[in-house]
Amino acid sequence: MASVMAGVNSAPVLRLKRTNELIAPKYWTMKNGLDKTLDSTKNFSNYKDMLKTINPPCVPFFGGSRSFIAGKAAALAELQDTRDVWRSR
Repeated sequence: MASVMAGVNSAPVLRLKRTNELIAPKYWTMKNGLDKTLDSTKNFSNYKDMLKTINPPCVPFFGGSRSFIAGKAAALAELQDTRDVWRSR
């Protein structure tokens, strides 16, 4: 969902003025609601609060961000090891 909203909120899409004028107000209301839900302030607190209110089955997908963070952590650990080797010389 976040990827779709990022695409919708991208500059090339938002610059489509004549196309945007043809979109019904109810869809703009939905888009604004999704923007508020996916707001990244306070570590996505609005999104987390929404997930608490949903009845199962609901599987939020954080796989991409989790693997990204794990990859960065591994790279940082490897960098630290390399730096330690160079310092010992």
